[in-house]
Amino acid sequence: MLLMTGTVYTDEHLKNHLFLQFLFEKNKEAIIKRYSINAYSVLRSGTGVWFYDFLPAFLVSGYMYNLSSERKNGGLRFMMVRESISTYCFSKLLSLMISGAVITFSAGAIYAGVVFGMFPGKKVMDEYMIQTYPVIYGNGSLESIIIVWLFEMFILGALAVVPGYLAGIFFNDRYMLICVPILINYVYSQVLQKIEMIFLEKEKYDIYDKTGTYKLSNLFYRFGSVRWRKTIILYLSFTIILYICFCLVVKRHRKRGIYA
Repeated sequence: MLLMTGTVYTDEHLKNHLFLQFLFEKNKEAIIKRYSINAYSVLRSGTGVWFYDFLPAFLVSGYMYNLSSERKNGGLRFMMVRESISTYCFSKLLSLMISGAVITFSAGAIYAGVVFGMFPGKKVMDEYMIQTYPVIYGNGSLESIIIVWLFEMFILGALAVVPGYLAGIFFNDRYMLICVPILINYVYSQVLQKIEMIFLEKEKYDIYDKTGTYKLSNLFYRFGSVRWRKTIILYLSFTIILYICFCLVVKRHRKRGIYA
């Protein structure tokens, strides 16, 4: 559903039309021809602003519910008897990242199937689009673009759960655990955007470009590029730090008798 909140086209009045709106349009073929809409542009537009804002909450909702339940019903006490703190914290992180990756990959595959079933491919790609896609994805075939995009969705899902993992360290209430990731992600994106605007106004484009490395949207910038790899390394570093913090918090609470 989040993927369907992307902009399909912009009309002559500069009004953006979302994918969900396009589904209810009567003359779809006429609109596609008039605005030269193609499947590849629609595929990329699915990862818009709304997508990044609410994705963490959707991915971690099940994890947060189980985490809250096991802490309140004493389930964590029995787990600590069988497992070490490091094993417990790592298993939580691994299961969360795998589930997030599988969810986004599956959703992306369904969305790609719908998009390519509704919109034409290369036949309507104008010269600009043909020149743009190799810059983004490399000089691969159009089929490889889909495969690369799905792989990027898989990586995105694994890394987008970081705000949820952070919330799980400090909160127990299931409602807080679901809402806090949205808040963390929103504050993070707003602060990052503010910093970017400051450097952009000062015309410090090199620093502005480096600031963009902290965005998950870079995963769709260019597969395998230096910037792409830096974003993954950065988020993995955040995840390792959070894992260590989670171990320390659980160890402290265990000594105090809060969890076990």
